[in-house]
Parts: sequence; structure tokens; C-alpha cells
Amino acid sequence: MDSGQTLVALICESGERYLSKIFNDAWMAENQFLEEDISNTALEILMTKATPMDHCLTIKPDTTATDAMGIMRKYEISQLPVVDDTNVLGVITEGPIIDLLISKKELDHIRASEIMDEPLPVVELSTSVERISALLASGNHAVMVRLGEWNYGIITKFDLIH
Repeated sequence: MDSGQTLVALICESGERYLSKIFNDAWMAENQFLEEDISNTALEILMTKATPMDHCLTIKPDTTATDAMGIMRKYEISQLPVVDDTNVLGVITEGPIIDLLISKKELDHIRASEIMDEPLPVVELSTSVERISALLASGNHAVMVRLGEWNYGIITKFDLIH
């Protein structure tokens, strides 16, 4: 090697001296080197909601906009899935309701089926938070979580930050 040149030597470290610490999750958590565990699935998100409900509120296609708005106000929610006897048909969000109020339309004469958006995506309880986040980021107002044959929970962007 000539004068002025630099030699870099890499020494492999197996970590055996640190096995009781850095490779020990309990020690790492105790010393606050690990992030707090976050919800990983739809089930965990639903279980940690600030105001859990035993079912998802829904309305029928012939529900008036006035009645839909009343339910949204009463339960402080921003969307209502529209269902018939066998299918989720769509969702009403606060946007169209507000637009109708601003334009002074007669809400008693407007049905949910006239102002609903496309149905919300439906996921299973085991769906990852990453998948749910992707669905919400792609323009969906919320995600419905299948709890049973005709029983759903609902997850919104708000739920992900709490």
C-alpha cells in the first residue's frame, strides 16, 4: 500500500456479547428501544374505538335525506351505509347532505338512493391495518368490517389515528 492511501477494515461482529440485551425484545421494550405495539388488524382497531358500537348503523334506500341527516346528527357520524335485504348498495356521506342544505332543497322528498355514493369496501376481521389504510387513502370514506352474515363494523380515517 502506498503512502496516503486509506485502508478500511471490516470486522464482523456476531453480537454474542449482546444477546442478553439487543436481541432480547423484553429488554428492548423495558428500555424503550421498541415502538409501542399498534393495532395490526381490523379486529384490533374495532376493539380500541373510543365509542364502540355492537353494529354498524345503516339505512334503507327509501330513507329520506332528512331522516339520514337526523341519524348522522344523533350518533355524530359522517357516513351511513345504504342496504336492502341482501346487499350493501352504497353510502351516504355528509357532503351531499350539506350540499342539499346549502341549496335549500326539500330533504323530505329526496331518498337515500338518489344521493348515495358507491358502496364502501368490505374487509374481514383479519385484514391488516396497512390494507385498510390503502383503501382509505384511495378515496373511500370508510371501510366496512364483516363481523357476521349481516353484521358489520366500520373503520374510518379517524379510527386509525386513535
